[in-house]
Amino acid sequence: MSPFAQDFVETPYWWLQAPPRPGLAASTLTDVDCLIVGSGLAGLNAAITLAQAGVQVTVIERGLIGEGASTRNGGQLSGGSKVSGPALVRQFGQARAAEITADFQAVYPFIVERIQSLGIDCSLEQRGMFIGAHTSADYRAFAAEHAALPPEQQARNRLVPPDQVRTELATSIYAGGYVYGDAGQLHPGLYHAGLRAVAEQLGVKLISGVELAGIERKGDRFTAILTDGAIDCRRIMVMTNGYTGAATPWFQRRLIPVRSYMIATEELPNVAELIPGGRPLADTKRILYYYRSSPDKKRILFGGRASFRDVDARTSALKLHEFLTDVFPQLKGVKLSHGWFGNVAFAFDWLPHFGRHEGVYYACGCNGSGVPMLSYLADRAARAMLADGKEMGGLGAIPFNTMPGYGGRPWFLPIVGTAYRWTDRIRRRLDQKVAA
Repeated sequence: MSPFAQDFVETPYWWLQAPPRPGLAASTLTDVDCLIVGSGLAGLNAAITLAQAGVQVTVIERGLIGEGASTRNGGQLSGGSKVSGPALVRQFGQARAAEITADFQAVYPFIVERIQSLGIDCSLEQRGMFIGAHTSADYRAFAAEHAALPPEQQARNRLVPPDQVRTELATSIYAGGYVYGDAGQLHPGLYHAGLRAVAEQLGVKLISGVELAGIERKGDRFTAILTDGAIDCRRIMVMTNGYTGAATPWFQRRLIPVRSYMIATEELPNVAELIPGGRPLADTKRILYYYRSSPDKKRILFGGRASFRDVDARTSALKLHEFLTDVFPQLKGVKLSHGWFGNVAFAFDWLPHFGRHEGVYYACGCNGSGVPMLSYLADRAARAMLADGKEMGGLGAIPFNTMPGYGGRPWFLPIVGTAYRWTDRIRRRLDQKVAA
């Protein structure tokens, strides 16, 4: 039986309330003080910070404003690092690791304050986030992590023993879990629309249908080469993240674009029973699931790496439906109303980056946590630009390396993805044998 509703569409669920729209026409493009390439969450947050400081800003976008991953993601908010604290110390030393940790700890408070101070109505919920333990070993790792926290952080987080998982979601697939208190969720389409409105009120020019072909530096100024013309600017930022292309090869060689897929169910009568904790959810698998209820609590939105080869939204939706019913077997007959995808960007060191390369400022490589992290890093990059590059501590002061021979095409993803899937299966089977 097909899982597709009769009105199934291959567009993001978020676009029902906040579809991307065109910006100003390309004919309005003129030389500018600061040019930002990319109109996603990074580009708009940077533009707002700069415009608030009195900088004349123009943002260019090759498609519609906000058409990329900024309005295609799951809307989950967390600022945790994928690299452990001890690993950061070994790699960067105690002082730099402390700065990096401070950056991660600042991410969630930043985006909450940003939304509230700008008056953006985007269904922000601050209930924390549940991470399901794929195996008993993962749950023990949660317990060890929790025990090592200082008391004030322990109070904001909590372990969820295996017999209490159903207080968070109606499933039996997890061996316990963990609730991170400094986390939440929002409507990413409305968040982006709110940022756009603020940027336009501040005088930022948002121009769509303009594609960057290259950047030339001329003394203390830049020329942005476009597919149809060129403009000069005194300062420039590249905020293209998972859609970075050949126009900026240095960045392209450092970012691994990964297509992430999502589905939305048709309206359900029992979402509150399926996710009683009301929080966004993910798990500890290497090929993880991430999911949540819709802001109106009538649907479940579910995402994951349905394929490590590029496939269309309908094909990926079939696989995601399998994943959804792995978590919730009671939804085997549920129909899907939406299926879509967008590009996230990973860095080879699993850390996000902001900084300046040959005078070009950037924020990128958020490894799947782009909504809060790109918002924060874009502000950091903009403030660094205002300070002429003098505020580059923490994540702005670490090397941004690539892999020898890598040119931006992640040919290795199917190989790595297959290995990760088998690792997840083997770990689960071994865990079940031990439990038996």
